[in-house]
Amino acid sequence: MSWKEHAACRPSPHWTSDEPPQGHIEAHLAAICASCPVRRECAAYAVDSRAESGTYAGVWLPPRWPGARRQIGWERARRQLGKIAIGEVA
Repeated sequence: MSWKEHAACRPSPHWTSDEPPQGHIEAHLAAICASCPVRRECAAYAVDSRAESGTYAGVWLPPRWPGARRQIGWERARRQLGKIAIGEVA
């Protein structure tokens, strides 16, 4: 059985958008991810699969487009996901 079958956000395993979720959507996603039993697996999946964009484990991963600002945000998000995946961040 896949970890995705246990994800709190089922049936859609992550938020996909070129823009970060805001307002009530951001709060809703944060609440879902905070209580998810497979948050670490979700973060590891995003890191291991080199996900291009979306919200995984409560972290918005911006699209990996050329351009320093977006690239810095993408790298920062991947570092955060890596910390969640290994249990460094609750």
